[in-house]
Amino acid sequence: MASSPTREDTDLIEYFINLFPGMDPGFVSDVATSEDVSGDKEKIHELLVSMGGVPTEQNFVDVDDVEEDLIEDMEEVQDFIMESNEHVANLMANLEATNTTDIEQVREDIKKGEIMLKKEGIHPISKESLDFMIREANEVLSCVPRPEEQMEQSIHVDIPVERTGADPAEVTRLREQLKKEQREKQELQRQLDAAMNERDSLVSATQGLDKPRATSASSIALKDANKKLRADEEQATKNLESAKAYANSLKEENDNLRDALITFITHAKRTISRVRENSAAAKAGLEEEMTRSKADFETCFTTIGKLKQTEMMEKLYKKMERMYREEVALRKQYYNTIQELRGNIRVFARVRPLIGLELAKGNTETCTNYPKDEPEMLTVTDTRSTKKYTFNKVYGPTSTQEDIFVDTLPLIDSVVDGYNVCVFAYGQTGSGKSFTMEGPSLEEVSNEAEFLKLRGVNRRAIDRLYSIIQERSDAEEVTVYLSVLEIYCEKIRDLLQTNKKLLENADPKIRVGLHPVGEFEVPGNYVEGLVQKQVNSANEIVTLLDQAKASRKEGKTDMNAHSSRSHMILTLVVCCKNVATGAQSFGKLNLIDLAGSERLAKTNATGQQAVEAKNINNSLSCLGKVIYDLQAGSSFVNYRDSKLTHLLQDSLGGSSKVLMFANCSPAASNSGETKNTLEMASRAMKCSLGQASKNKVKSK
Repeated sequence: MASSPTREDTDLIEYFINLFPGMDPGFVSDVATSEDVSGDKEKIHELLVSMGGVPTEQNFVDVDDVEEDLIEDMEEVQDFIMESNEHVANLMANLEATNTTDIEQVREDIKKGEIMLKKEGIHPISKESLDFMIREANEVLSCVPRPEEQMEQSIHVDIPVERTGADPAEVTRLREQLKKEQREKQELQRQLDAAMNERDSLVSATQGLDKPRATSASSIALKDANKKLRADEEQATKNLESAKAYANSLKEENDNLRDALITFITHAKRTISRVRENSAAAKAGLEEEMTRSKADFETCFTTIGKLKQTEMMEKLYKKMERMYREEVALRKQYYNTIQELRGNIRVFARVRPLIGLELAKGNTETCTNYPKDEPEMLTVTDTRSTKKYTFNKVYGPTSTQEDIFVDTLPLIDSVVDGYNVCVFAYGQTGSGKSFTMEGPSLEEVSNEAEFLKLRGVNRRAIDRLYSIIQERSDAEEVTVYLSVLEIYCEKIRDLLQTNKKLLENADPKIRVGLHPVGEFEVPGNYVEGLVQKQVNSANEIVTLLDQAKASRKEGKTDMNAHSSRSHMILTLVVCCKNVATGAQSFGKLNLIDLAGSERLAKTNATGQQAVEAKNINNSLSCLGKVIYDLQAGSSFVNYRDSKLTHLLQDSLGGSSKVLMFANCSPAASNSGETKNTLEMASRAMKCSLGQASKNKVKSK
């Protein structure tokens, strides 16, 4: 069972509750009385501050003010005591004088009565009895405190109870007791007045005895007077006993009041001492806080100066960095302009994220890295070395389909202006070429919004073409023709051919020269008898593309769940006629999704898939050789070693604008194939095709 708190604990708790008014009083009480602090005010103060308490300056007590208040209260008490004592002294003097006079008068009256009673033969009260009554009266009077002897006993302190330190209920009880005693005094005075009246009656009766009366009526009257005198004697005895009891109670009350005053003065002295101690500690704490605040201010001032210098340096650094970036961008713009004038192939490198097949095999390490603030650079690390590559743009695993197409957009716009454009994706199998060019099918995604978000270059380019055609509809008449084919094991398959027999068995030839496209005669390499569809909207093209994709050769290998087993080429011929001048032009857009290079040891392809892989690798090798010869500036470039290079001759060796996507895997296990792809892309960047020119049209 916990012991009750001492007076010191109560004062300490009250002090900290007033010092921290924003905290829960119960919590402050627990902290102030805990064994860890042992009543140490400094520890309690630090502990409450560390727990979020905020002391207020208003809780500090001014010692001088407290002392002045206590002195004023004590002076008021002393003045009241003096007034009370004077009043009691006057009352006692009057009472004593009255009692003395009355007793002497009664004695004289009794003597006269005795003389008359003796004459009448009546025995009066004996002298011993009367002396006994007088002695009793004197004893009662002696019990009444005199003013000069009981200065400190006749006290009535009318000061705030809370300042005395005494129990408020006890003080209230004493005040009520004092009022009761005053009422008893008044009752005693009333009884005394009645006794005096009786005395007057007795005197009157005794005076009548001076006349000689021999009648029996006088004797009877004297007897009655004697009886009444005895009754008065008994009543006086009772009154004296009551006065004695009252005097004792008054003495006890004075003792209680004196003890209360002593307690109040002791508590006041202790409070003054405690306040002085607290004020001294508070003063020391304030001085320490001011010293610490001054040091903190000086530190902050120094820090602000340093921050201003740092801010100036940061502004200067940012300005220099901005100027550097602007200079780099300007140099890049100049470089691209030179490249366009020279007709170099633009190369965008794209690295896909790790895919499920790689993660399932535990291939979590990557070999690619992207230097900060260098969007054109890419490094590849294998077991032997780290090599850095620079391209027109590098897209990391977090890039989106929208990011890719934003940089491709200017080339698509130039098709409507009458230029030939060729966009193709190159890389090992499973590196993300088909995803980049086509995107997923509607069946492969969860909803249409996701499908639109993941559309590839082909579908976005088609939407962009018809957007430009719509913008120029008032000035130009535009007709668009579509053809789609694939090169599968060195055979050309017309993917828009609805005749299944012709689709599987026909092997159309590649021709060079003018060939009809609608009302136009278009020069360049073409496939003889290839189906061409006039299309009037993007949706119509998308429908035909879905048909063509359904006919394309695909398979599953250990490297790719949806491996393209052929090169697919989508060709759009855009024929334009100026309404005002009648001038005609055309542009040709080749969008090519190449099959990926394969290593049989990794794909584990067998049978027909092995044959497909061999043909794919051969055609890609021919493409690499053509690019190598173009880069080296050879006088003769052999395009006819492969149907792929033969069909792309007017794009790679003509006046076309060419964009190559170099698709790579980030997996460390594919670092060799990734390096091969990037080496091929680096050579392609160095090929100079000559400045692209606008196509001239001959009507049929």
